[in-house]
Amino acid sequence: MKLSDPSLFRQACPIAGRWIEAEGRPATTVRNPATGAPLGAVPDLGAAETEDAIRAAVVAQKLWAKKTAGERASILKVLIHKRLEGTKFVWPQVRDGVMRMSPVQFAALFEGLDWRLVRSERQRRPQLAG
Repeated sequence: MKLSDPSLFRQACPIAGRWIEAEGRPATTVRNPATGAPLGAVPDLGAAETEDAIRAAVVAQKLWAKKTAGERASILKVLIHKRLEGTKFVWPQVRDGVMRMSPVQFAALFEGLDWRLVRSERQRRPQLAG
């Protein structure tokens, strides 16, 4: 199998914002269904990882459910556009089940900009009026 961007091929499972690699763990071979040739391996995960994945999915679903249909549609349109563009979509790091970004970074993310390069500036209040 040849990919134009080999970084897209991960032999790991994403759970709650982190990747669990197959290396050094029991793993299952992933095969090409057409030829049976091995493509890679994914780790065999246990009860602890399953519980982590379920907890992360519950949090994500609750956050998604709070969005209006219009907000969800906008997000999906951006993701589809990114996919069709062939650009790499970089998600913010998830910590404790929460994805943290400023409103400015969030806006940049959905405008298709690299949100990692955007920083909020603090506005300074004047010390003296007059």
